[in-house]
Amino acid sequence: ARKQYNEVYTQYPNSKIAAWLAGMASQWSEDYEMAVWYYKRALEIDSTFYHSYYDLGDAFMGKNDTLNAVKNYKQFLVHHPENITINKVLGDIYLSLNDSISAQKHHQNADSLRNVLVKK
Repeated sequence: ARKQYNEVYTQYPNSKIAAWLAGMASQWSEDYEMAVWYYKRALEIDSTFYHSYYDLGDAFMGKNDTLNAVKNYKQFLVHHPENITINKVLGDIYLSLNDSISAQKHHQNADSLRNVLVKK
């Protein structure tokens, strides 16, 4: 899949979707450097393609670059604050960084959002 998505990106270098898919394929192959490059490229093409921030966070976690992961996850939350998963992930990351205040905030956000969904 990686080769195919790289070829698609080569054919359509100004396509945010082609860049994003090549990033996903790179990430699946655990080539986090290339994944980061492709996700950033998708954002260069379309700065409103916020889903790339989510995937950038995941790629940075794959590289054990927690600070950049947090930065990108938080950027994703600016546009999608209702995302339960990223709130929980951020809470867990902050716990691992011994930042219990930020961890509690994000875990509470995730729990509140989950409760809202359950009540619907």
